[in-house]
Amino acid sequence: MGERRSAVCGAAGRSRSAVGAWLLAGLWTLACFAGPANAAESAEPRIAEPEGWVRVTEVSAKAATPSSTSNGGVQYLLFDQQVRVTPKQQSHYRHLAMQVANETGLGSASHVELNFNPAYQTLTLHFVNVRRGTQVIPKLARGTVKVLHRERELEYRVLDGTRTANLFLEDVRVGDVVEYGYTLEGSNPVFGSSRFGRFDLQWSVPLDRLRYRLLWSGDRPVRMLARNGARLAEPTRAGGFEQYEWDVRQIAALTVEQDAPSWYDPYPSVSWGTGDSWREVVEWALPLYQSPPSLNGELSAVVRDIARSHATDEERVAAVLRFAQGHIRYLSVSVGVNSHLPHAPELVHRRRYGDCKDKALLMVSLLRALDIDAAPALVSTTTRRALAEQLPSPGVFDHVIVHVTLDGKVYWLDPTRPTQPGRLAELYQPDYGQALLVRPATTALVSMASPQPRVNRREISSFVDASAGPGRPTTMTVRTVFIGLSADQIRAELAEQPRPETERSYLNFYAGLYPGATAAAPLRIEDDLDANRVVVVEQYNVPDLWHKPEGKARLQATVYASELKEFLRQTRQPVRASPLHVAHPFEVVVKTEINLPQDWKGSASEVGFRSEGFEYSGRAAWPAGNRVVLTDTYRSLADHVAADRVPDHNEKLAKAANALGYTLYFPTGGPATSALGGVNWTVVLIALFFAVLLARLAWMAYRHDPAVAPAEPAEWHLRGIGGWLLLAALAAVFAPIRAARELWGTLPALSLQTWSALTGAGSDTYHPLWAPVLLFELFAQMALLVFGILLVVLFFAKRSNLPRVWIAYCLGGLAVLAVDRALVAQLPVEAALEMSAADTAALVRAVIGNLLWAGYFARSRRVRATFVRRRSETASPPPVVEDGAVAQATAPANP
Repeated sequence: MGERRSAVCGAAGRSRSAVGAWLLAGLWTLACFAGPANAAESAEPRIAEPEGWVRVTEVSAKAATPSSTSNGGVQYLLFDQQVRVTPKQQSHYRHLAMQVANETGLGSASHVELNFNPAYQTLTLHFVNVRRGTQVIPKLARGTVKVLHRERELEYRVLDGTRTANLFLEDVRVGDVVEYGYTLEGSNPVFGSSRFGRFDLQWSVPLDRLRYRLLWSGDRPVRMLARNGARLAEPTRAGGFEQYEWDVRQIAALTVEQDAPSWYDPYPSVSWGTGDSWREVVEWALPLYQSPPSLNGELSAVVRDIARSHATDEERVAAVLRFAQGHIRYLSVSVGVNSHLPHAPELVHRRRYGDCKDKALLMVSLLRALDIDAAPALVSTTTRRALAEQLPSPGVFDHVIVHVTLDGKVYWLDPTRPTQPGRLAELYQPDYGQALLVRPATTALVSMASPQPRVNRREISSFVDASAGPGRPTTMTVRTVFIGLSADQIRAELAEQPRPETERSYLNFYAGLYPGATAAAPLRIEDDLDANRVVVVEQYNVPDLWHKPEGKARLQATVYASELKEFLRQTRQPVRASPLHVAHPFEVVVKTEINLPQDWKGSASEVGFRSEGFEYSGRAAWPAGNRVVLTDTYRSLADHVAADRVPDHNEKLAKAANALGYTLYFPTGGPATSALGGVNWTVVLIALFFAVLLARLAWMAYRHDPAVAPAEPAEWHLRGIGGWLLLAALAAVFAPIRAARELWGTLPALSLQTWSALTGAGSDTYHPLWAPVLLFELFAQMALLVFGILLVVLFFAKRSNLPRVWIAYCLGGLAVLAVDRALVAQLPVEAALEMSAADTAALVRAVIGNLLWAGYFARSRRVRATFVRRRSETASPPPVVEDGAVAQATAPANP
């Protein structure tokens, strides 16, 4: 099964990233080229001169020099392809020349290998020469060519009758030029009058010269489509034919990364053929996929049995799908016209095997017999979403599935998939982007997008009981739920592999994470067929979860969500021209619950990363002091990442992978002193010192009693907390509250276990700056709290020293921000330093707000008129305003 299928089931699609090497190796099958029936009488190739319509191209002497642009030890000098199309015949002439650049290339250059299908093709060899300097050494003679019947896709259960002509050349040396020419005549009669082909004008290997020539004398005009910067040739006349020519020199290699999506095709090309619309392709396919007017006895019995056993149409559709998937094994016998012509449903049922087109026609015939609307759907497993960009022809499709319409809902069903149990609505449906329905009314491609979500999900729950503590065994139970496509895949995997081998494989996975792990119970499997969910339960014993790494002072235990590791692998080619393929849709949730020997009193944490292709979140929660729950979630967002976004995608993958592990530490003192809630006396004493120091500084600031200049009589009406000072009053009240909240948030980082992990020289997370950074933050938060309280006292007492203390508080807050960011930047906590847009906006608001308030208290007339009270002074009488003028004339005793 899988993606590679014969003819309609795979041979028509091919990877463009390898097309150059594929052609240059001489491997060329014409199952996708059209023309009238002209079956060969013999599988033996002929030896003859090229026919008169061929224009033989000489290999340039200038090109025949060693080059630094060799690929695999070979420099390709010439590829010349000429195609002649007539109403009754189609011929393909090819001439290939390559130079052996070094010893590596001797093997490929000295072996000529040509594929052809004797069911409808004849192979004529024209010449095989070795050029050594000015000497031309002929290598082609009767008896030197061996024809082998090798089914190249037998491992995929595909038989197509292809033969391989082999010629092994003697005495080939470095620096020699090997050239050969041949013609393939005839084409698959299954295509009738449809004719099509493609010329690729750039390959994945460098080439000195590339020449294409098309001679057209068909009974229908030729259609052409140029893509990716290729040009269309101007037609000329040559011997009664329309002639189109392309001649390109010094062609650089165009490499497509191997992990690019299959639909990505950047190669300049010209497609040609008779196809003018998708409607023509449908008219070609309709006779091939015609259901029989009635089914024979055996198939009629199948229909009756399904109708009797299943009451609803939904159940019957699912039953027919399972019959095609489970009772008809996959085997493709695609010889001759059966490369695209399905075998009769009765024959397929009697043989109990078939390929995608056979199974699709069988399934459609059964559904129609049940009065259910169904039709074959032609798709491309490689071109996928880019199908609409192709020139319409039968050759652009490589797979057939079934389209069902039921109660206004659309279902895309693939009978070549492993058997899919369950309700129809729960079945995973493939999405190849676009499809062509084989129906009389079809005129265009249709989108395969479905309003029903395509579910592919795993939920992994692990319970780790480490309550016995260090030196004692730990038990672990893992429960994995496979849903949707994941359920189909694991069901097929479990069916293929013996249970003991599966258990051994699963055990080795966890033994790699936890040395010495052993199975505590046999694997338990629960299969909910209706919901399409498979549950696998594993139980293990771990001798000791805790260990002391070499050179470290403390015991530690690390729990790793390794099930996500395969989805977080980075590409090795982040700088690229191709988009990056992403498996989509896919979602994995890994939940790990750990029971600890005593209270840890840990704090919750959360981290998240998102790229164009995926999102990841990791959460740690402590529902109880001795229990931590870790939840790691991966979800794909798209089936590819644009080339310019791959570096960011790679970076986010690396950060997500680094976030998978969660480590718990025991200090050297052992369990009795290891709990997270233990008293960190070092920090307590330092905090007391800070408190005494800050209280002393605050008292000095409070006693500071500067004299102020008396307010001008015109400003006396500004006295009092009004205007902008109302906002300042709110800011003053919230300053100590905010500082207290920040100080409370800092305390978990100062707990005994965290402090030891960060500042202990034997710890994995040790850094010499952690201690000064944490102590600086403690001092800063305490200072902001103490002086925030002082602000409130001075503000509402209208003390004369308030403006200076306020300005110092604002500027000191900015200094704390700057120093803290500079210190933390020196620590290995890049993820923590990443600021969201909201964080950046909050920081900017804080800077601007502090500067504005500092400036206001430095320049405001209301501030100057209001905050005038000295420590030893009683309250001043307010001014009296009469008729709009100031009437109070008594000045304060101390101006």
